[in-house]
Formats: sequence, structure tokens, C-alpha cells
Amino acid sequence: MPVLGIRMNKIEATRNEEITPEGPVRIAPSQKIAGIKENQINGISGKVKVVEIDFEFNTNYDPAVGEIKLSGTVIYQGTENVRKEIIKTWKDSKKISKSVEREIVTSLTSRAFLVAINCAREIGIPSPMPFKFTEK
Repeated sequence: MPVLGIRMNKIEATRNEEITPEGPVRIAPSQKIAGIKENQINGISGKVKVVEIDFEFNTNYDPAVGEIKLSGTVIYQGTENVRKEIIKTWKDSKKISKSVEREIVTSLTSRAFLVAINCAREIGIPSPMPFKFTEK
């Protein structure tokens, strides 16, 4: 798994005290890749080349009972050829290479949901990932 880590750079959660929902609340989480660049980080055996994928993860509510905004960076290692392909695809079309898209998006989404769920709990708004309970 070439995803070395995920760093949260900004966490913002707000609650709108003026709105009290009188029915179901629609929750719309979304993620977006904001930028991709090559970098070097310190590793066990010296400098390691990586690709840093900056992302934004937002959760909007309707009615607007609150909002959660996260931004961070996925640190991806991969082989030199894969790193070059990621950078080239981003420069050409502002998209992620299909060969790694699933891994990167899955990693960033799972981490962002964990952070967003905790933020929602702390400020008292519905979870961005509603839990369904079944009766026995």
C-alpha cells in the first residue's frame, strides 16, 4: 500500500444555532483533489520521493444546521513510474491516474469521515455518515 499517511491541514466545523430542522436533514459529503505535487520526505534510509495530493472534504447540510470543512494531504509513495504518471495525468487533465485513484480516494475518504464524524459529535450536528439501526 503506497499511501504512507494522511495529514490534516485544516479542520473547520460550524453549527448554525439559528436553524432548527423540522424534518429530515439531507447530508451531502463531497471530496475534491485540490492539487498534486512531487516532494521529498525524510525516511529511514534518507530522502524518499513522494507525491503529495492535497484534498478538500466538505459536508453540507440541508437545512443548513452546520458545515464541516476539512483540508489535508495524502502522502503517496509508489514506484517512480507511477509517481511520474500521477504528476503527468494531473498536469494534463487535472485528474488522478486511474491506476491509483481508488486507493487514494478510499484512504482520504475513510480518514476524512472519521474526523468529520468526531467534529459533528462535538458541535452537536448530525453525523456526516448516518448510522442505521435495525430492530431485533
